[in-house]
Amino acid sequence: MRRTWRERTERFAGDVLQIPKDTLSRLPRVTLIKDMQAVVENYTGIRSYGSQEICIAFVDQELVLQGEGMEIRSIYPEEIVIEGRILATAWRN
Repeated sequence: MRRTWRERTERFAGDVLQIPKDTLSRLPRVTLIKDMQAVVENYTGIRSYGSQEICIAFVDQELVLQGEGMEIRSIYPEEIVIEGRILATAWRN
């Protein structure tokens, strides 16, 4: 099977430059800092937003964060920072 230019470039960057594969492939990345903050990368949109639940969309699934006093502290094209008391996380297809 012939690889596309993007696949060849990603493989080169991953192998030679030692760049992590999740950075190149736009996989969801969620970093939790205790129960106070979540940094979500490579999302496609926000499905719903409230102080007790935030639902974030990715290419083929969505992440549901549940908690208390949650708010979106900052939002960028590649990253969202959520603060508040995060009590639960769940993935949905």
